[in-house]
Amino acid sequence: MPEATAAPRNVTLDGLKYVAAAAIVLHHVSAGAGGRLGAFMTAAPLWALFFFIAASGYLHGGVGDRGPAWLRKRLVRLGVPYATWTVVYLVWGQRNLLIGGPPFLPNAFRVVFFAGANEILWVLPLLLYCAVAAELLVHNSIQRRITIGACILLTLALYQFAPLREIYTGPVQHFILAPRWFAVYLGGMELRALGEMRPPGLLARAAFPVSVLAAGTVGVLYGDLTRPLSITVQTVLWSIGAFVLLWGAASGVTWLGVGRLAWGSDYLIGVYVSHVLWLQLFLALVPRAGGLPGSVWIAAGWAFTLAGATLTTLALKSNKVTRPIVV
Repeated sequence: MPEATAAPRNVTLDGLKYVAAAAIVLHHVSAGAGGRLGAFMTAAPLWALFFFIAASGYLHGGVGDRGPAWLRKRLVRLGVPYATWTVVYLVWGQRNLLIGGPPFLPNAFRVVFFAGANEILWVLPLLLYCAVAAELLVHNSIQRRITIGACILLTLALYQFAPLREIYTGPVQHFILAPRWFAVYLGGMELRALGEMRPPGLLARAAFPVSVLAAGTVGVLYGDLTRPLSITVQTVLWSIGAFVLLWGAASGVTWLGVGRLAWGSDYLIGVYVSHVLWLQLFLALVPRAGGLPGSVWIAAGWAFTLAGATLTTLALKSNKVTRPIVV
């Protein structure tokens, strides 16, 4: 997903990529766990998705030699994992033996419009769309700011459009609401364009945990994301969390030594695309109704799924044939 540039390596940003991947795993493990804890742990980690997209825009803004050649490279980097894992999940869903569920096949609309074979793969083509749109439509900071404002207004309008609310909870929502993601992507590019920035102060840094806790609380109180007010408030909170982290990483804030996880940057795509397989295996081994306390079940599922996805990525990266599907 976010791509390296010729600039010196930012170990904090690289470490945050792996933290964000772990947060997305936590979100998917917690989804449907039930109770207030499940609702909180499903909503709170979604800052990571906004961080993925903002960080991609930030790194896009640092690429010196853009244009057709860079876009072709981006197409391969995102397209190969997307196409490969779409096939994997189509086959997995049709066999579906380990999880004991019915066969699963996405309808033609989801496949044709690149929503993917499950609920996670849509991010890869969306990042490609954002990169292409940014290259074709936005050429300077003024245009970026105008486009961001227009996308925010359009997103707010879409949130109020009742017929769309029925599909807000599926992967198609991310394409219908593409203006939201394009605004986040361009916001990352604009942050890069600002150049050297003053590090966020203590109050600004506190905005990250506060926004995450607030987003989780909104998820508990108003968990239905089809409610315009709920999704609007949470979008603002998730965006604040993502951009505070990105601002800090860009300006040299160490964020509690998260740079020690910089090695995880190379595992970002692999963990993201493969973790659903391990989550489904965990569900088969330890059903949600198995009697474990919710906090224990979520913690065990998160550790099992993240470790399995990380090891899967390591194994695939070690072979030159399979490496392109996880890097």
